[in-house]
Amino acid sequence: KDSVGACWVNLGRVRGGGQRVEERERDGKLYMVRGQGHGLITGREKHFLDGREVTLSADKSPPFSAQPDSDGGFVTQEKYTYSSNSMVEIRTRNGTVPETYYAQLEAAFADWDNTHRLDGLSSVLLIFNGPPVNVFNGMFSSSQGADYTCIAQGIKLFDNRTGHTEWSENPVLAVRDYITSSDGLNSLEIDNDLFDYAADVCDREIATRSGTDKLYRVGGSYRLTDPHEAILEALLNTCDGELFITPEGKWGITVGEAVTPAVTLEKQHVISVEWSNGNGLLDAYTSLKPTYTDQNLGYVSETIDPWIDEALIERYQKEIVRDDFDLTLVPSHHQARRLAKIRIAKDNPVARGTVRYNLHGLKAVPYTHSRAHG
Repeated sequence: KDSVGACWVNLGRVRGGGQRVEERERDGKLYMVRGQGHGLITGREKHFLDGREVTLSADKSPPFSAQPDSDGGFVTQEKYTYSSNSMVEIRTRNGTVPETYYAQLEAAFADWDNTHRLDGLSSVLLIFNGPPVNVFNGMFSSSQGADYTCIAQGIKLFDNRTGHTEWSENPVLAVRDYITSSDGLNSLEIDNDLFDYAADVCDREIATRSGTDKLYRVGGSYRLTDPHEAILEALLNTCDGELFITPEGKWGITVGEAVTPAVTLEKQHVISVEWSNGNGLLDAYTSLKPTYTDQNLGYVSETIDPWIDEALIERYQKEIVRDDFDLTLVPSHHQARRLAKIRIAKDNPVARGTVRYNLHGLKAVPYTHSRAHG
């Protein structure tokens, strides 16, 4: 019930209830409007009351039709039915501009009309009808009805590879969206070849214990009130990504992948070499414990078993655990484990060096699509 709630942007698949922006009671009914996110989302896959999945129907009385209408409907479960009528109505809006207002509120309250639209915000209207008190207490978990959450498909993302703007779990497309969005960096200087290649890498199918999955996916929410650096870091963490500026002044990106080098730089190409030892004990760590969001466990935040590098323990003669690796936008356990393995190797080098080459070295610089991973 904050007076001004933070604007959240939903990516991939997310689960949540939203922030209460309006709550009124009339004639034994409780009306609740919840803002669920900033920007046009794709839709909602599932609805839950008090943690249990419920189905919706356009019909008010049983028998209910199999499919809900376009913006929600009446809960069909017997638990929420009294005297052959559903006691819970759920209506949703995806966040178009302009948005369709909730006619149910206009019918109940004289001061609510078609100017109350919540343009550009996904939202849900919950209407709890009040059965007799002895029935109400068994039906709902509190005096404010049942706790509501849903699984939603987040905002649509532009994909330069297809020219379409549609729902996607691709983290590179999410990074691109934030860079180009007026709510983000508001920059249109994108190296399309580099971003297209990186998006292809994320979409590669890999084998997992439960079947197959994309190499990298994104799923979760970020607040527009967070610093740009924090949002980009969270997005890039999902794919071991790195942003840079090309010589043309455009944004480029790379993501983590195993590649076979295609360019050989030899002794005659080297101008100078600087070399130093790797991390000391103050900066080093041997075990990494990331936190991610597990979609298979109800979209809860989970801390996985630490990724332990035995070679690092032998090097430093002790175990040093780091537990601040934020992967809350990562939706699967296997992806979190792979990213932990990559990060611990990058953060704990045996040595650090800088090699300066002559112009021949430009052949290995990832400025164009053909050289992106040469």
